[in-house]
Amino acid sequence: MTRVPVVGPHDPDQVYADLLQRLPGFEPGWSVGYGPGAALVRAYARFLSTLGDRLDRAPDKSRLAFLDLLGVSLLPAKPARAPVVFSLPPGGGDTRAPAGSQVAATVADRVEPLVFETEADTGLCAARLVEVAAVWPGQDSWADHGAAARSGSPFTLFDPLSPVPHELYLAHRTLLALSGAVTVEVTLELSQVAPAPMDMVWEYWDGETWRGFKSFVPVATAINSDSVDGTLGLTRSGTVRLVADCSTSEPRTVAGIESHWIRGRLAAALPPNRAGARPAVDRVRLRSVVAPSMGVIRLAGPDGGRERQIWLSSSGLSGQGIDLSDAFAVLSDPGKPDEPFPTQSLASGSAQWDGVDFHDYTVQVTVPGYTTLVQTISPTKGASMYFLVTDFSGLALDKAVNDGLPVDLTTTFFPFGQNPQTGSVFAISLAEAMTKPLATVSLLSVAASTGRLTTAPTGVTVSELTPTVVGEYFDGRGWSDLGIAESTALGLFTTVWQKLITFTVPADVATAEIAGLEAPWIRFRIANQTFGATLTTKWEDAGGADHDFRVVEPRPPVLGSLRGGYVYRSPQVVPEACLAYNDFSYIDHTAAARDRGSAFEPFVPVRDMTPTLYFGFDRRLPADIVSMYLDVAETEGLISGPGLVWEHWNGTEWVAVTVRDETANLALPGMVAVASPGSVPPPLVSVLTATLTTAELVDEVAASSFRAGDLVTVFTDSASETVTVAGIHGSTVTFTRPLTQVYTRAFLTIAGLPRFGTPRDAWLRARLRIDGEPRRAELGGVFLNAAWVAQVQTIRGEVLGGGTGQPGQAVTCRQTPVLPGQVLEIRELSGARADVEQEILRAEAVAAGLGDDALRLVTDPRTGRTTEVWVRWVEQPNLHFSGPGDRHYVIERSQGRIVFGDDRHGRIPPAGTDNVRLASYLSGGGAQGNVPAGAISQLLSGILATSVSNVRAAEGGADNETVDAVASRGSGLVRSRVQAVTPADYEALAQEASPAVAVARALPCTDSSGRPAPGWVRIAIVPHSFDPRPIPSFGLRREVENYLRARCPASMGRQVTVVSPQYHPVGVSATVVPVDLDQGGVVIAAVSSALTAFLHPLGGGPDGRGWPFGRDVHLSDVARLIELLPGVDHLDAVELLADGIPRGDVVAVPAERIVVCGPLVLRLAGGES
Repeated sequence: MTRVPVVGPHDPDQVYADLLQRLPGFEPGWSVGYGPGAALVRAYARFLSTLGDRLDRAPDKSRLAFLDLLGVSLLPAKPARAPVVFSLPPGGGDTRAPAGSQVAATVADRVEPLVFETEADTGLCAARLVEVAAVWPGQDSWADHGAAARSGSPFTLFDPLSPVPHELYLAHRTLLALSGAVTVEVTLELSQVAPAPMDMVWEYWDGETWRGFKSFVPVATAINSDSVDGTLGLTRSGTVRLVADCSTSEPRTVAGIESHWIRGRLAAALPPNRAGARPAVDRVRLRSVVAPSMGVIRLAGPDGGRERQIWLSSSGLSGQGIDLSDAFAVLSDPGKPDEPFPTQSLASGSAQWDGVDFHDYTVQVTVPGYTTLVQTISPTKGASMYFLVTDFSGLALDKAVNDGLPVDLTTTFFPFGQNPQTGSVFAISLAEAMTKPLATVSLLSVAASTGRLTTAPTGVTVSELTPTVVGEYFDGRGWSDLGIAESTALGLFTTVWQKLITFTVPADVATAEIAGLEAPWIRFRIANQTFGATLTTKWEDAGGADHDFRVVEPRPPVLGSLRGGYVYRSPQVVPEACLAYNDFSYIDHTAAARDRGSAFEPFVPVRDMTPTLYFGFDRRLPADIVSMYLDVAETEGLISGPGLVWEHWNGTEWVAVTVRDETANLALPGMVAVASPGSVPPPLVSVLTATLTTAELVDEVAASSFRAGDLVTVFTDSASETVTVAGIHGSTVTFTRPLTQVYTRAFLTIAGLPRFGTPRDAWLRARLRIDGEPRRAELGGVFLNAAWVAQVQTIRGEVLGGGTGQPGQAVTCRQTPVLPGQVLEIRELSGARADVEQEILRAEAVAAGLGDDALRLVTDPRTGRTTEVWVRWVEQPNLHFSGPGDRHYVIERSQGRIVFGDDRHGRIPPAGTDNVRLASYLSGGGAQGNVPAGAISQLLSGILATSVSNVRAAEGGADNETVDAVASRGSGLVRSRVQAVTPADYEALAQEASPAVAVARALPCTDSSGRPAPGWVRIAIVPHSFDPRPIPSFGLRREVENYLRARCPASMGRQVTVVSPQYHPVGVSATVVPVDLDQGGVVIAAVSSALTAFLHPLGGGPDGRGWPFGRDVHLSDVARLIELLPGVDHLDAVELLADGIPRGDVVAVPAERIVVCGPLVLRLAGGES
């Protein structure tokens, strides 16, 4: 407050000394001494000092009295506000948090917890927010924010975006059971082609991930081992050839169907939704060539050769019985990738390329059933002939049995036992090959040493027996011939090194049970003779006659190993299942894919028409207010986002809901309170048994709760499964696909909407009202069951005392400060008069404009008669304009003092006992309420919750305004008359809005982003704070903004914005010479502290009262400040810095900015600190 000094000293000692000098002029020769006279003069000096001080304050007192006359009062404390989140017990039900529910925070240096109260009623739902996702239809993309939302972590809406999956699934249990080197042909007949090629990626499931086939090669340059897209991206009908060199597919359940699957997915976004812009498939056919690796092809050589020729021999492979009809070799020059050599077939026994040079080449050899060879060769003169050889590894047999006894295949074994007989059987199982009719199966046996002598003893003739061995398979009725020549089958067991035989799997092969294993067995049976030798010994008897002694010696075959392999070329078949996955759901097109005439679109766009944000819940929402706190990061200048429409899923369609959106369409942090209409509980019926595609319910009435096409969930306490209803037949419900397990004593209910694949019991969504680019808002988190709390306490029914009948009576509240919104009642009638005169009093109150509800009646519960009438009195800023009969009062909130009238200006309360009371009022506020995040953690009211926490720091709390502050603020209010017209008016009213505002600066004709805009006003406010750069909270800015908009011209309401200040950092570079060099460190620290305080926007400046907006910084002020510090001798150099650059004697500060301390570069003379 500015004071006008008066002439004369105010210090008592100085006044006393002055009196002693003047005393001889009044009493010559009197010496005061130390007696009573001296005491009298001392008392007189004290009186004059006090009188002068009071006279000095008289202008300030008059100024305050003038402001009081105008109704200007101290601004009360402001309560801090914070968003809190309630956590409900698991498995509990929905509940509510009424307005006024109390929670508390633990604050340091305070014994009692700091109490906060909820500001409004809100529902607390037992549901959990489990899914948050954003969909942008125009980009055919989406973003999954579920994990971040569940953990309360920050994320950015619509970022990062991922393409919406568009996938075509094809299933076949045998044809797509891929193993080893495979080729799958997918023939697509299109009734409508794509207008432009669509980039597709084809994949198979390997048990852990979707693994891709080989990348597509252009048709013109492709060879048999390349993947080729014959449809050219679905722009024509054709065959897609998919090749994998080493594959192993595993069964997978897709949409409830377990099978072997391949899928084709779009690698790019789906084109915009235009008529004729998407392909339609009329029919799908599958064919596969499966050839698991039976070994490795190796390259031997070089050995010999002709000039400028590379020769590759494959005769060694054909000599081993390997089918080379589809084998080929490719030669390429790495230095000339665009000039390939001709592809050579190996069926003729060799391949050759002429016109080659002597440098490095790459040769690729592909033999069906074997790992592809890719090797670099370096031919030279006379060394350019190479030979192909193989190491057969093959597939291990599943099991082998000899006459019903298992055979250990991991070591040397006797396939027919150690004493084979006619009829002995050796059976083997290789289910992977034998389950593929017409597959070409290979068996390779490797002989083992028998340990027998290779030469017969002297006089013994050996004659080998030749058994007949036949190969057989089980056709479901009996054992039939496998079609292997007897000599070939025999050679499998009699080879001296190794033997490879092949046969074709019959079309009617069936499974048989041998040794406890049900499988498609094959067996080798000794049909005649046996494995052995006849040993003949000749001897002559005494009569000279010759005799032959013959012995049959068993010679069972011994094998070191027996392994298999196969190549399967299937016929063209229809897929057993055909599914399209679009918009996060599967559509079954199996029937349409089998025959022409019912074409389907494999890829369709999402159902949303505009960018949409989804919220999914794991339980149904109650019919109540459901609140979420969205911690949206602000963007300077943005006051509102694109218009949104909020909707909920009612079980059949999306329906608009009423929403109180404090976020201004996801532009600002705040609550989103949804008036949830609730939902009818879905039918829940008992299931007697459910298996495969049927569920038997208790009766037909229960079954009538469902209809074809419903998505339902079958569940027990331990398992659940979601299926689609195919039909209702009495008490039986049938499904479109079989269940994966059997359910007994289960339940059946309607499943929630699986918007993103998983059924959710409740959904909310916010979609753009008009299509366009969505705002990528940064969110610190999404918090369900949130509510605003303020640092206040509600006091109800506090008796202030009784009316005395005296003018100007004052009463005091017990709790201070008193916040706006109190309700003061005075009992004006009691006893028998109350029942008789209440209507008269009511009419009087209505006539005075108090309203019919200004009266509160107290009745006798026994008689029903009115015994007391309480009247609500009205607060006024002052009583100067109140009439004798007006029920008015004024309140000084910081002290809680209420003053009534004198029957001239305001009515005197009637005399009585305890007839003045506050029915309710709020007390609290102050900077102490600005507690950090997580500090509010105590539940004080009876809310059925397990915990509470403020997810963000409380803000907006401010202490009571001081007298000095109101004195400086008052002149602006007098000038503005509480209406904002000039920039100075906006600044004064901004400080009037909250005691937390220290400084305000209004910039006319400037919009929220700082650009010139006629009709706009931008107000920057600086809050009271000791922080180096005080930043106003969002709540404070919104409070000031609302206050100003209510007091500015109506045409400018939305054109008034309140923002954080723009700071102008000013640094100082100084070289300080201390008085005592030993104290140099202390001096530098003192200089740093002094400069930091001097350049603080609120407490700095030349006069210590802060820096006004646009006030320049002068070098002379800084130099004077430093040189006056204790311990500083002088300055060698000093400069002002802006952006790190010296600026001379003055740093100019723009009108819209305010000074703040920048970098300080301080040095001691002769060194640095």
